[in-house]
Amino acid sequence: APAPAGDGAARPSSPGSSRAEAKGRPAAEASETAPAKDLIDRSARLAARPLPLDAVRLTGGPLKHAQDLIARYLLQLEPDRMLAYYRIRAGLSPRAEPYDGWDGDGRNLTGHIAGHYLSAVSLMWAATGDTRFKQRADYIVGELAEVQKRHGDGYLGALARGREAFAEVSKGNTADWRTPRPRPETVWPHSQ
Repeated sequence: APAPAGDGAARPSSPGSSRAEAKGRPAAEASETAPAKDLIDRSARLAARPLPLDAVRLTGGPLKHAQDLIARYLLQLEPDRMLAYYRIRAGLSPRAEPYDGWDGDGRNLTGHIAGHYLSAVSLMWAATGDTRFKQRADYIVGELAEVQKRHGDGYLGALARGREAFAEVSKGNTADWRTPRPRPETVWPHSQ
């Protein structure tokens, strides 16, 4: 059986490599009498390590099916609709009609979905290598850079009165930052 190395990698064990064998007892006897602490210490050295998303590709089965459904959904969404209020707040014309519901105007989450979407398409690009997701991520980043440039000071926000609201929050006033739950028929983006 492989024995864990100090770095957590499994290495083939060699004769005489167990503590029991080093003390003159056979390994089989040692495993029956080894204290629980030794077993815990040994298992702690064996640890899973994350892989970069681009190191693995799903090729079939239920996980691939789920990934395909999510990919299709992400490609149905319209970045320009998510970015509309960012552009409006910067004095730019929106390129599309904005989404409503949770992301609608006058909400505490206006524009919030764009950040989640940027993360989702970036992760999907890494997980699939599908350049359509990279193109969407690049497009959103470019649009947000244009909004920041228009503001002239690096500000980026889609909230109505966003600057004023953040000034209040910096003073400790958070009373207006409760997010009421919308009625089910207005939840983004299915309301349109």
